[in-house]
Amino acid sequence: MALSIVLPVCITGRELKRQCDELDREVKGLDQDIWRQEIALAKDSEKVQTVSLLLMYSFNKTQATFHRTIVLIIIIIITF
Repeated sequence: MALSIVLPVCITGRELKRQCDELDREVKGLDQDIWRQEIALAKDSEKVQTVSLLLMYSFNKTQATFHRTIVLIIIIIITF
């Protein structure tokens, strides 16, 4: 959406009102586009944070399992 209004040297009040109304509509359209993009960005950011937390939890769980396995191996080696 391009914002372009050309004002001639002599302009009527009605034409000026029409151009102002057109500009207002274009600005509202841009505001709505920006709002939609901000909402989409917030949703994407939330998804990324959720995946990041899940990966961190999975890594920590895997790391804990690995440590338990090492401890069990050491206990088995010591007891035999």
